[in-house]
Amino acid sequence: MLLEAGPPDSDPRIRQPHGLFAGLLRGDLDWSYETVPQEQLRGRRVPLSAGKVLGGGSINYQVWFRGHRLDYDGWAAAGMRGWGWGWDDVLPPFRRSENHELGASDLHGTGGPVPVTTPKDVSPLSLAFITAGVESGLRLNRDFNGAELDGAGLVYSNIRDGERFSASRAYLHPAMDRPNLDVRTEAQVTRVLLDGKRATGVEYRRGGSTRRVYADSVVLCAGAVRTPQVLMLSGIGPADHLADLGIAVVHDLPCVGGGLQDHPSAVVS
Repeated sequence: MLLEAGPPDSDPRIRQPHGLFAGLLRGDLDWSYETVPQEQLRGRRVPLSAGKVLGGGSINYQVWFRGHRLDYDGWAAAGMRGWGWGWDDVLPPFRRSENHELGASDLHGTGGPVPVTTPKDVSPLSLAFITAGVESGLRLNRDFNGAELDGAGLVYSNIRDGERFSASRAYLHPAMDRPNLDVRTEAQVTRVLLDGKRATGVEYRRGGSTRRVYADSVVLCAGAVRTPQVLMLSGIGPADHLADLGIAVVHDLPCVGGGLQDHPSAVVS
C-alpha cells in the first residue's frame, strides 16, 4: 500500500516542463513550507517548496542532479557506514535509474526508467551565458553528474518527448495494474504504529476520518521535513521536545528533526 497526502499527479501542468513549473510552486500541490526567520537574512523567512502530490518531485525544476561523492562518503564516515549510504552503495541504483543520453559508463546507465536529457531547443542567451563563463575562466562542463561538478554548462533534466518524467511516472504508473499494489491519495500519515520499538503499521487521515493499516514493514519517504515530523509524532525523537508537546516518548533520539541543510539558489534575471 502506498499512501500519499496529496492528490494524483493528473494535473496537466505537471507534464509541461519548465514553462509552467513556477505556477505549481506555492500552490495547491505544494506543502509551501517556510523557514523560521533567518538572522543572516535580516529576519526574512525563506520559502521551501515540496510536492504535495503523487511523485513528490512532480513540481520540481526537473534538474537531474546527484550529490557529490564526498557527500555520501561523508555520511558513511559520520556513522552511516554499512547502511548503504556510501558512494559505492548509491552509485549502482543511480545508474540503474537512468536512461542517459551520454550512454552507459562507469557513472551513468542506459535502459533505466528515468530519461536524462539536455534541452533540444536551447536559447541563444543560454549559450551566450555559458560562453561568457568559459571566457571568464570557468571550465566547460558537459556533465554535472560526472567526475567533476564545477564549471559552466547545460544541466540535465528528467524530460522525454517534451514532457516531465517524474519518479511517479517512471516507476509507479507502469506498476499501477499490479494486484498487490493499493495506492491511496489524499491520505496523510499522522504516525507510525509501534509494538514496543517495532513498526507494525501507520495511522492516517483521509476523507475526514482517521484510519489504521497494519503491515509487516513500513517505509517512510515523506521528504526531509515530513519524515522526521512523522517520526516525532510517533514518539521517536528528542525526549524533551516530545514531552513539551505531550507526545509519549518511545525512543529518545536527539538527532531526529535537527541538522537540516538545503542548497540556496539565486535566480539571476
